[in-house]
Formats: sequence, structure tokens, C-alpha cells
Amino acid sequence: MVQKDTLGPYAESSSLNDDLYRTILAMPGVARAANVTYLTMQVRKGSADVRAMVVGIAAGQAGSTPGWPPYLVAGRQITRGHYEAVADVASGLRLGERVGIRRNQYTVVGLTRRIVSSAGDPMVFIPL
Repeated sequence: MVQKDTLGPYAESSSLNDDLYRTILAMPGVARAANVTYLTMQVRKGSADVRAMVVGIAAGQAGSTPGWPPYLVAGRQITRGHYEAVADVASGLRLGERVGIRRNQYTVVGLTRRIVSSAGDPMVFIPL
């Protein structure tokens, strides 16, 4: 779903009300729904910038909450509400490394492989 009167999720920013997922959950046949955000941006890795798609995921569990990375090749999933990240290995980030996203620093606690955006940018998952 995207915001009305926009060019869609890949051409223009789109915002929906925070509680819209509850309406979607009430629809027949819908088993799961959750908030998730996607933003292509530069993230800070040491003294360099890396282009990535940052994915904000709702609190929950992998496999049961939409938006979470489906599997990891190293480390663990996010367990804290702030300052932890799961990154694709294509980002060049390693376990324990810190990455700057806007004004905050996140510690990489898990790694994925081949989880990239439609443009091929590595994804970095952080809690909403």
C-alpha cells in the first residue's frame, strides 16, 4: 500500500497512518501485517558512506512479523528496541561494527546474504 496521489513506493516518498496495519489485519484472509519503512540513503561506515536501503521493522519476531530479514548467515536477529542492526554482507559491514544512520549509531548484530533492494542496494534493518 502507498499514499494516495503519489507515484508509488519506488519513485516517490509515501507515508501512511501508523495504525493502518490494524485495518489491513481485519480484512478477511489477512494473517499478518506490520509497519515497515524503506528508505534508500547513505549510511556511515567508518569514514566512508555506503549506499543502502534502510528498513525500519516493527517489534516482533523473525518469521512471524512482516519486514524482518528471513534468515541470517551470521550473528542474531535484533532483540533491542534501539541501536541494533542487521545488514547484508554486500554492505561491507561486519558483526560488531557500528554504522551511522542519520544521528544515531547502530551496532551490527546479524548478517544476511542476498537481501538487496530492487536497485541492488544492500539492506540494513533497524528497529522502528
